[in-house]
Amino acid sequence: MAVVYFTEWSFEKDMLSRFKRLLKKSDIFSFIQKDEIVAIKTHVGEYGNLNYVHPIFIRQIVDGIKARGAKPFVTDTTSYYNYKRYNAIDHIETAYLNGFSYSAINAPFIVSDGLGFQKGSVSFSKGVLKEIEIAQIYEEVDKVIVVSHCKGHPQVGFGGAIKNIGMGCTTKGGKLLQHRTVKMEYNIENCNGCGKCISVCEPKIPVVRDGKRRLEEEKEWECMHCGFCVPVCERGVISMKDKDMLPKALAAACEAFLSVVGKDNVRYISFANNISMWCDCCSAPRKKILDDIGILASNDLVAIDQAFLDLAHSKDKDVFQRHNEIDPEIQVREAERLGLGSSSYMLTK
Repeated sequence: MAVVYFTEWSFEKDMLSRFKRLLKKSDIFSFIQKDEIVAIKTHVGEYGNLNYVHPIFIRQIVDGIKARGAKPFVTDTTSYYNYKRYNAIDHIETAYLNGFSYSAINAPFIVSDGLGFQKGSVSFSKGVLKEIEIAQIYEEVDKVIVVSHCKGHPQVGFGGAIKNIGMGCTTKGGKLLQHRTVKMEYNIENCNGCGKCISVCEPKIPVVRDGKRRLEEEKEWECMHCGFCVPVCERGVISMKDKDMLPKALAAACEAFLSVVGKDNVRYISFANNISMWCDCCSAPRKKILDDIGILASNDLVAIDQAFLDLAHSKDKDVFQRHNEIDPEIQVREAERLGLGSSSYMLTK
């Protein structure tokens, strides 16, 4: 049975000291050998977002790896949408502005997918995606520590370790492939050409002319199927189909990632605080939907996400489904089906 180590979040306690004890008790660094190159995969937060894992905790992980004589760096891939992490230059600047400078974390921040347009390593899966591009940097590292911030997510219910890997370790092409497993459907007869879909579409894909949306004139292949246009369409022109495919695609991408890095070469740390309705990719992640829970550590991908969901649901049994209208456990069940870990675990406080 998998073991998940856990320390509760408390504003009456020194959380940095509690985190250090968690790292020691979980023996999280014991799989790292001298001179190995170790990637710390995290999310530095979109510009304007304040909910990401604080750099002071990343510093403790860096120092723990260096104490083993290894060489750590902090990393993430660029985003598909054109905000402040779309290319490596903007992404690095955002990381520095959010506190991830070398002086703060004692390690460099390196973008995993080059400038942001680099082709990745094609890896294969038994899941809903048969192949997907993983950022090429993961072929070159020895070990990976995945540091995730647990929160809600508008399309997959919640984001934890599976989301952090599945979307965060793939190239732009890999991100697009996963998102497009969800289908968009249009009832154009109801369209009145109001243009609200354009206002929320970052790449401005919709074409509206003569009081009607013109699908035949659009660059549909660039559409990420993010679904932001669905709720703003007051006439119900736009809908989404097969929404359960994206969380399954995340699990497939995780399988591909672990086949590149090696399942035994990855460890997981998850922060369950500042649990917002939406994810760290949003500059405005909406309101907090749960009180702070704590910090978890494990060598099992499935167990650490299942443990977070169980802790969250013990406070509010349907919090993620109620806010984001999708079963948050789809991704966890699919990851377990693919053999990536176990949903049975022992929680060690």
